[in-house]
Amino acid sequence: MVRMNKKTLVPIITFIISILLIINITFVFGIDLSLVDEINDIVHVVDGVTIATDLNNISEIDIVSLEMNESYVAVTFLDTPFLHIDNFYDFIVYWNGDQNVNFTDGHWNQGNIISQTKLVNSTGGIIVNTKINDTIEMIGNTIYYPIYNASLIITDLDPINMIMDTRQRGGGGADLYRDVLEFNSTSAVPGLPVFYQ
Repeated sequence: MVRMNKKTLVPIITFIISILLIINITFVFGIDLSLVDEINDIVHVVDGVTIATDLNNISEIDIVSLEMNESYVAVTFLDTPFLHIDNFYDFIVYWNGDQNVNFTDGHWNQGNIISQTKLVNSTGGIIVNTKINDTIEMIGNTIYYPIYNASLIITDLDPINMIMDTRQRGGGGADLYRDVLEFNSTSAVPGLPVFYQ
C-alpha cells in the first residue's frame, strides 16, 4: 500500500488546479477562426464595373488563408505582399454588438500602417480605443495584424463580420485589381468562408 504525505499531495493538487485553469482559459479564448480563399481569383474593376474575373497576374494581393486567435489575425498571400502606395491590405473584424463601434482593424499600405481596437459599452461609453502606428508585421507571405486589448474582446464578444480586402491600383481613376475574403457569423458555419472574390 502506497502512503501519501502532505508534501506529495501539494504538487499533485497544484498540478490538477493548473490543468483546470488551463482548460477554463481555453474555453474563454475560444475565438480561433480559420478561413481559406480560392487562389487566382483576382477581379479587375474600373469605375465600379467588373472588367475581368479569376485573374492570376497579381499574386501579391491574392489571399490564400486567414487565421485569427486572441492575439492577432494572420493573412497569407500567394506571393509576398508588396508595401507600396498603390497596394492596400485592409482588414476589419466587427465584434458582437453595434458593428459601427466595436471593431478591430488594420491597414498595411505605404504611408499608412496602423491598427486599432475600439469597444463601446451598451450606454455608448468607450471601454477602449487603442490606435497604434507601425505595429503590423510581415513574415514571408503572411501579414500579422495585432488585436489590441484582446482580453476585453474575447470574454464577451465574438466576431460577427470580418473582411480582408486587398487592392492594387491599376491605372488612372478607379481602376483596381482586388481580392476579398469575408466571414459573416450569421450566415455561415464558423470557420468556413462566406464570400470569395
